[in-house]
Amino acid sequence: MFTRGTAGDVLVALSDGAKFVSTSTKWHEYFGVGDEVPAVGDFDGDGKDDIGLFKRGTSGDVLVALSDGTKFGTGTLWQDYFGVNDEIPGIGDFTGDGKDDIGLFKRGTTVDVLAASSDGTKFGTGTVWHDYFSVNGEVPLPRAIEIM
Repeated sequence: MFTRGTAGDVLVALSDGAKFVSTSTKWHEYFGVGDEVPAVGDFDGDGKDDIGLFKRGTSGDVLVALSDGTKFGTGTLWQDYFGVNDEIPGIGDFTGDGKDDIGLFKRGTTVDVLAASSDGTKFGTGTVWHDYFSVNGEVPLPRAIEIM
């Protein structure tokens, strides 16, 4: 769970596959505050979900904090310009290699969909995967992204 606001805590409750077997505990101290968009995905392909963060605004930074199965590490820069202003970011394993990649819906009149593949340590350059999707006010529903 991302507490958001000014706290930025990330809490995790572990599962045995049928139910949650623990109460939630803090796995990260400060991640996903304000209008930053948090995401969950296995970005390095190790079978453990990690957390990602789209800074938004004019920054476009994308940070990833990897999971070791007991906590998330420090957020590190994996992409330096992706998902700015009102563009809608998303995640998924678009290349089928077991590592979650990042996607982007441009919206407005541009309506491109871009994807940047993960190599397990960073995301590559965003390339157009579709040239007409989510026009004007249409809202795409990316997997595992909270749209605020």
